Amino acid sequence: MRLVTALVAIFAIARAAHADDWGPKRAPFDLGVVAKYEAILAKDPYDHVLAKLAVMYRRYRSFEALIAAYDARSREGDHGALVVLGRLLEDAKQNKDALAAYRRAWELRSDDPKLALRVASVERSVHQPERAREAYERALDASSSIAVQREAIRGLLDLAHARRDRVAVLVHSKALANLDPRDAKAQLEHGDAMVALDMIDSAVGAYALAEKLYATDPVRRVEVIARRGHALEDRDRLASEAEYRRAMAQLPRGHYLRNELFGRLVELHRRGGTLGALLAISLEDWPIASRGVFEWYELSKLYGAIGDQAQSIAALEQVVKRSPDPRIHLELADAYPKARAFDALAILGKLAARNDLDVLISVAERYAKAGSTALALATYDRLLRLDPSAAGRMLDLVEASFRTGKQAAAIALTKSVAPKLRTAEAHGRLGQILLEWGHYKGSVTAFERAIAVETKPQGPVAIDVWGNTRVDTKLRPHVVSDPVTLAGYYRGRAAAHDALRQIDAAVADGEKVLELAGNDPELRRIARKELVRIVLHASGETGERGVFVEAWRVAFDFKPPEIEAGFLLLDYYGTSPCDHFIATKHSCEGEVARIVEKLSKLADIDPDEIILIATAYSAAQRHDEAIQILQTLRAIAPQRETDIVARIAKINRWRGTFDSRSAYGLAAGEGLPDPEREITAHARRYRQLREAIEAPLRLGLRFGVGEGLRGGGEHMGSIGVMASSRLGAGTFFTFRLDLADRGFHSFGGSVGIAKALVSTRTTALVLGFGERLERRWGEQMTADYGPIGLAAEATLEVVGRKLPASFGARLEQGMSDDGRSTALLFEAAIELR
Repeated sequence: MRLVTALVAIFAIARAAHADDWGPKRAPFDLGVVAKYEAILAKDPYDHVLAKLAVMYRRYRSFEALIAAYDARSREGDHGALVVLGRLLEDAKQNKDALAAYRRAWELRSDDPKLALRVASVERSVHQPERAREAYERALDASSSIAVQREAIRGLLDLAHARRDRVAVLVHSKALANLDPRDAKAQLEHGDAMVALDMIDSAVGAYALAEKLYATDPVRRVEVIARRGHALEDRDRLASEAEYRRAMAQLPRGHYLRNELFGRLVELHRRGGTLGALLAISLEDWPIASRGVFEWYELSKLYGAIGDQAQSIAALEQVVKRSPDPRIHLELADAYPKARAFDALAILGKLAARNDLDVLISVAERYAKAGSTALALATYDRLLRLDPSAAGRMLDLVEASFRTGKQAAAIALTKSVAPKLRTAEAHGRLGQILLEWGHYKGSVTAFERAIAVETKPQGPVAIDVWGNTRVDTKLRPHVVSDPVTLAGYYRGRAAAHDALRQIDAAVADGEKVLELAGNDPELRRIARKELVRIVLHASGETGERGVFVEAWRVAFDFKPPEIEAGFLLLDYYGTSPCDHFIATKHSCEGEVARIVEKLSKLADIDPDEIILIATAYSAAQRHDEAIQILQTLRAIAPQRETDIVARIAKINRWRGTFDSRSAYGLAAGEGLPDPEREITAHARRYRQLREAIEAPLRLGLRFGVGEGLRGGGEHMGSIGVMASSRLGAGTFFTFRLDLADRGFHSFGGSVGIAKALVSTRTTALVLGFGERLERRWGEQMTADYGPIGLAAEATLEVVGRKLPASFGARLEQGMSDDGRSTALLFEAAIELR
């Protein structure tokens, strides 16, 4: 038997080989088949055989050759060839050319409805809806074919939907339904259109017909019933509920549409305020023995909606017993009150044993929210073992801890998280988080880790986590492949060093950022400005800052000069115009103009940057140097001469003269004088004016006259000394000793606090409150006044900023005597500042 089977197989193989190797072959591109297809298209240019013909040409010739062949035939005025050409051009995505071919065919046969449909389709594709609508209407009028009419009406219906014309939607949907009353989809669309126009009765009728037509499609039938229920919601809530329940009764248990339909029922009763009634009906319809996941879950939501949390949780527990879905378990853990936190943690503990990444993330987040940081970290450890790229989730937890204001917990969490991070990206993000929340030392450490991982070290990486040094051999560093990313880590570490006032380290990192910027001019420009910003935080040019600026000067003056140092000097002077009257090593007069002139010979400079520097000098009252910079730029960039001349004129107007040189009586070729004296004098005047009211200590003599408003003498007078000591911005400690005559004599003093309310260029309005203690004597004292008196006083005075004098009023209220006298005094003072 086996021998016979083998012989049959050998014979079959030999026969097949003979047929393939020695039998007659047919050419792949069979001209007879091509001619057959072309003959079919000549009779009906809309036939589907065009697709087969196109496949043959694409495989064995070229599609362009087929287009060329029908293009040649179309020139003879062949209507069919023009239609085929248009179809081919549509296939080639040449819609405008296809439209031109169709319109030429239309000129030959304007009564071709299928051609009108093709034209309408292309017009829609080139976003010409009005022309498409005309073509559809033309096809509808010219054809008696139901298929063509259906396509035309459906096209008109789509256009009506697109322009949101509800009346047109109704007209076309009704026409489509009348065209073929047995078309269930058309009846359904007609019902939807009538619902949109609030024609509920007609819509219900259309839905009823559609339901009958979907007799063999239960899912579609239920969908139609649900739509009818939705249409009846606003008019007849009971009828709507009956439709929803009828639809649910036709669905098998566990079908997803049951959830949606019951959700509509819940919404109906929510709007009617009858959720309790729905709960009662549901409890009756769903006996305990027949309840499954769906029923218990819906009951849980209904109990929760009416405020019965205990029953809601109990129902949800029944769902958990029947469903392994982790989302339901998490929902139950979230629903437990604080008194049942142990039950919630038990659920989270079971879920934490799963190998589901999404579930572990959700569990860790809930542990963190509950304050169980150790459990959260343990869950994240398990998560990292499954997916090392999930470190970002741990950093989300760190950031959330800072955001909620739990600083101590956030720092403790950071110390636990940092050693677990393995990628440069994760360490860099941790560094950024710590930088934003002001933990600069930890930020420096995190960025150091990011840099160490991003670059390839020669040995084990030293890790300093919050001051603790250890060696981590688990890291797998790699050679840096993205300089921009590495520059970001150096930039972050520079900002942290800067915040810690570690200027040398910050500058070193800023220089590294500039180095990593490569030849990108925009990145280099940004890096230079960041470096200059750091240097500006150092002490003045006579101190630490001067060291950096001097290094740039030396590098730029070196042969050959370092071009980057010149750009740094320009950025520095543009941000902080050099105060040459306090510089000790170099005079800055003409420095910027010299740098601009020299730098222009070495590299391309941006005239707008130089103009900004000149503007900064002018704003700093350094008008002559600003003009000198602009004159230098004028020689370098003659194309900007008009703009530069206008700016020079504007600076002269600011200074109050039309020619800066004529103000000094100089000839055109003479140099400008050193403006040091003018600048220092102006600064001194401004400082004196500003500090007139803000002086550390003010002393003066005070004179006052007044009247007793209640009790005391009718005419009052006082003379004394005053002192005011500055406590802070606009806040002062006041002290006064005076001798007063108010029918009897008194000698006393007062202490208090005063605050400057409003300040102008010449005066300040100051409000003060104080306590006064005085010794009284005299023949006119009455029994209401004792020898010692205590009073409260309020003062309001205007203090001069230029003139060392003040004027104001003092209201004095007695507090220790039966008389409780009230007095108002108007006072003037001469001060020594």
